[in-house]
Amino acid sequence: MATEKASNFLLNRSFRTAGVFSFITNYFSTQEYKFKENTFRLAHFNVPESDYMYDGIVQKAQDAQADLLSFQEVDSLLTNELTTRLKNEYLYYHNAYSTERGPTGVAVFSKYPVKDFTTYYWGGTPTLTGNVLLPDTSVHFIATHALSSRRSVVQYTKHNQHLRQIARYLENIEGAVLVTWRP
Repeated sequence: MATEKASNFLLNRSFRTAGVFSFITNYFSTQEYKFKENTFRLAHFNVPESDYMYDGIVQKAQDAQADLLSFQEVDSLLTNELTTRLKNEYLYYHNAYSTERGPTGVAVFSKYPVKDFTTYYWGGTPTLTGNVLLPDTSVHFIATHALSSRRSVVQYTKHNQHLRQIARYLENIEGAVLVTWRP
């Protein structure tokens, strides 16, 4: 219920400011979007520590045939493996992780050029942003890993603060925006 309220807050806030908003909540999900004349495919992976089977993760990423891959719950070992094995097809990539609380990192890989890759640590949790440069438009993205709100009142508060920071950030973004995360 707490996650649902926080998610609704973010969704309602974001729809007012962004042309497109993607809210992906499965462990592995792909979705296609149309931006002007471009079809754009996004794949998002939530990789719990118990699923660190590198061959399987990389194979699913390659099979997705996405233009943008987003990963959450990654650490430095997994991001190094992903980079080594995906960098020939996904020339533009960036990752960030926190050493405070286990694998709360995020990584993004794009076939299209990315302008302004930026890392924010909202609530101590890494969030990646940037602009994917498609042939006739650009699409802003946010890839994050909001901490679970189910553990305690403190976690619930941090979770909602993180979502509020994302919503405030989105108020200044014009045009299409893709947000990938799993609460």
